[in-house]
Amino acid sequence: MSCITKIRQNYEYFTQTEKKIADYVIENSKDVINISTQDLAELTKTSPASIVRFSRSLGFDGFGELKIELVKSLQSFNDEEIDTILKHDDTVEEMVQKIEGRVQNTLEETVRLINFKNLQEALDSIKKAETIYLLGVGASALVAMDLQQKLLRINRRCVFSLDSNLGLATSVHITEKDVVIAISYGGRTKEVNLAVKRARDNGAKCIAITKWGKTPLASLSHISIFLPNNEGELRIGAINSRFAQLLITDIIYLGIAKENFELTEHHLRETKKIVQPLKE
Repeated sequence: MSCITKIRQNYEYFTQTEKKIADYVIENSKDVINISTQDLAELTKTSPASIVRFSRSLGFDGFGELKIELVKSLQSFNDEEIDTILKHDDTVEEMVQKIEGRVQNTLEETVRLINFKNLQEALDSIKKAETIYLLGVGASALVAMDLQQKLLRINRRCVFSLDSNLGLATSVHITEKDVVIAISYGGRTKEVNLAVKRARDNGAKCIAITKWGKTPLASLSHISIFLPNNEGELRIGAINSRFAQLLITDIIYLGIAKENFELTEHHLRETKKIVQPLKE
């Protein structure tokens, strides 16, 4: 497990001081490998002793060993950036193996990042909601559509629009009885963030599905469910993030569906019955 992943996995168990150090290390990892314990203590407004305790809480002997592992993590990341998912001379077999490896690693890291307390709080809010509003643009919109059609099949009132302007306009009607699930890997989509801000001002519970870190969307939301921060800035398409988002939304769907399984089963049978003639 990489040093960065280890920090993220243990984040919820850190003290407030340790979280300050963790935030700085993750956001400035390339700089941290070149500074001293004293430097990091000053930059995080903590103490050298706190830096050492933080390092040991992760299983390292001290800050020096943490930096060594951090260098390895960065080298691995850089190798991954250079070794893109698609090369001109790849065979079909090589391409398939690369995708399989990426997807498997992404799903495993997504599960490791789950804060189960936050997930349960999100599920409780969704179950109580009068209407579920979904927000997402681009590839995230496809994930939102997938979740919407699943929720509609089990008779949950769910609103989503592919037109992001309409989605933003709809946010003015969201009330404290509703819940918003905003899906944005980068967490910087203007239409999504503006809609979340309005919904929050209206009293609605807002849930973010976004990459790990202090994204604008995470800051606006009551609950954040984080995705691995492993998608490059220059990418051939949303692959890692899409699979991570689909995993989280499937978990949310199943968490809602199991609440009253007999009723869920009834709704699924009824929806299947109405569309069955179309397949004959």
